[in-house]
Amino acid sequence: MPPLSVPVLTGDFARPDIDRLKQCFAAMATSGDTELCHVVGLTPEAPTLQAAFGNKAPEWSIELSDEMIAKAKQNICQKPYGPVDFVSLGCPHYSIDEIRMAADYIRGKKVSDNVNFQVWTSYPVKHIADVCGYTEVIRRSGGEIYTRDCPLGPLGFNDHLIRGVSGMAFDSAKQAHYMLSTVPSDITMYYGTPFECIDAAVRGRWGA
Repeated sequence: MPPLSVPVLTGDFARPDIDRLKQCFAAMATSGDTELCHVVGLTPEAPTLQAAFGNKAPEWSIELSDEMIAKAKQNICQKPYGPVDFVSLGCPHYSIDEIRMAADYIRGKKVSDNVNFQVWTSYPVKHIADVCGYTEVIRRSGGEIYTRDCPLGPLGFNDHLIRGVSGMAFDSAKQAHYMLSTVPSDITMYYGTPFECIDAAVRGRWGA
């Protein structure tokens, strides 16, 4: 993408909610050096395609295919299956709805003894999770909710934590992209849905 470009997204897709926009734009900013993005019919400045471009022609355009999306996912989910020792949800920080979803899914399950399972959010959202009982559900499963930092910070990730780690799983494309350039090359990176990540934390393994 050319420097200082402002991408405009259009297509036949469902109206995204705030959590999906957060995930998309966080990944876009880290991998494409993008500071601003418009979604036609959603962002205030882009009620129409013409308005989004200020009645000017776009510099260039690209049509995303399923094959292109699959190839991009393969870059951050390097294998279809394998052992996992570190699983992180969030960053961009989870909303209270996302924490509720994770707590409901992991309720009654137990994280594998060899897995470090983390959920990342802001301090105010964690307080709500505490009050609602979601934090306790995740803790009973063997996980923890963290704030004020991210998986790349000293609370979530450091040399001590990655000793002996062979696989890391994230539901954040942003984090998986960052980690690929940070961790040793012998650590396998996995990327998928929150449910796939939680399943991997419980089994200690990605995939079947």
